[in-house]
Amino acid sequence: MDWLHFLVSDNGAGMDEKQLKALRDRLDINEKPDPGKSVGIVNVYKRLYLYYEGHLEFTISSKISEGTCVKFRISYERTKPRP
Repeated sequence: MDWLHFLVSDNGAGMDEKQLKALRDRLDINEKPDPGKSVGIVNVYKRLYLYYEGHLEFTISSKISEGTCVKFRISYERTKPRP
């Protein structure tokens, strides 16, 4: 299977392991958004997941003082227009 690969990174403050785990835990597709928290990356993930019907691989890594990196790939087959 062919894939399209995407990488989005920054050189910001980064996250420690506890913060990163909490973010990863919020990527559960069935979890309701918490209106008091930032939902940007969670929203992006859920939209990609729903649109590409699970043909998605998504990872987040981060280090304090180094920044955060989001990598995802989608099946090339799923990028074609739906009938």
